[in-house]
Amino acid sequence: MEKVEAGSIQLDNQAIQLKVFMPNGRMQVLDKVSGVLWAMRSGSYSGSILIESDEGDREYFFGHSGARGLLFTSNYYMLRNSEEEDFHDVSLTGSLDGDPNAMVTIRYLLSTTFPVLNCFCYAAEPILGRVKKIAFPFGWNLPHRDGNRILLPKNLEELKDGESPPPLSNLWEPTPNEKHLAAGAPFFVMIRKGQGEKACGCIGYMQHPLSLLEIAHDNAGRYASPSSSRLDEMGKSEAKPYRFRCQFVPTDDPEAITWLYREQLLTGEKRMLL
Repeated sequence: MEKVEAGSIQLDNQAIQLKVFMPNGRMQVLDKVSGVLWAMRSGSYSGSILIESDEGDREYFFGHSGARGLLFTSNYYMLRNSEEEDFHDVSLTGSLDGDPNAMVTIRYLLSTTFPVLNCFCYAAEPILGRVKKIAFPFGWNLPHRDGNRILLPKNLEELKDGESPPPLSNLWEPTPNEKHLAAGAPFFVMIRKGQGEKACGCIGYMQHPLSLLEIAHDNAGRYASPSSSRLDEMGKSEAKPYRFRCQFVPTDDPEAITWLYREQLLTGEKRMLL
């Protein structure tokens, strides 16, 4: 691990470089092959958590200060080993309303070998039982530019069947200048053009088909934000966290991308659990 500037942590493998920022919890990923820089929405928060209370539900925003904000005040790094691959593991922790017993943690796990990034979020006791929704990471950014695309699956069974890569016709693209909320889609694909002929793909795997994906837009671009309010099924504790996985591909070639998301659909649950 290398601290490259005040308030940031940098991690690298052969394919990508990850920067995590304190105290807002935002991150950015540089694809070293294509030169494409993936980032979260500028000036916004990195995620949110909805807590049930006697006064009604309260949503806290990661990276904001004040009564509804949560700033990450401590970080921890370790090298985590698993059966299939090893990870650089960075944890950021902060408290709600300054309460040291109401802690929330986000974690970024970067594969030491592959262009894969896992994003976890969980709460500690005593607030664990009152957590109703988690949105993280927020605002995965796709600037407006010719060739930049967001794609969602149409038919999951067709994607899983057959030996040849499913065609891109099995994906659909939301209208660029409209807001969308997609439910039941376990992944999405972003394709982004770099300099010259270079391009990069990012496949965002949500933890479960019950997850939601919100696609927002403004004059600068489109923003994909996964979330879940079905946390009893999907996890919100350290032992079973909310989770989201990104896989980066230094190409916009449909065959390469479709092989990868089919593989994840068939083996995804095992690979998401470290």
